[in-house]
Amino acid sequence: MEEYIIKCDSSMIERVMLNLLSNAIKFSYENTNILVNVNIRCDCIEIDIHDEGIGISQQDKEIIFEKFVQLDKSFTRKNEGSGIGLSIVKSIVNLHEGSISVDSSISKGTTVKILLPNAIIEDSMLFDYDIDKHNIELELSDIYEVLT
Repeated sequence: MEEYIIKCDSSMIERVMLNLLSNAIKFSYENTNILVNVNIRCDCIEIDIHDEGIGISQQDKEIIFEKFVQLDKSFTRKNEGSGIGLSIVKSIVNLHEGSISVDSSISKGTTVKILLPNAIIEDSMLFDYDIDKHNIELELSDIYEVLT
């Protein structure tokens, strides 16, 4: 199935996905994989984003969704950011009555799992959502230097 429609703010879910993919790219080793799986269940839609990157420690997994948290606080860090991306991601997922979790191992990678309610609005008009290339460029702008 290539298309599945649920009740959500598509621009906000796009922002969630772009942020998580940006993080996966930034914190993955060169020439490794990033996998995105979408599973449709009766009660929810499960989105898994898995990378083969640096991983997150058990201690850090408990704080990464807090505002202004950056695990690498050094002035020589490779990746820029304000530390609010994952906080915003969690807020958006929560506003959709979903949940987000992280499974990670140092040097082996990270899997972020999002569960969104499998809900539709009966007798509602459906709107096509066009992806805005500008949003993608903006969200991924902090990784352009890493890739070049």
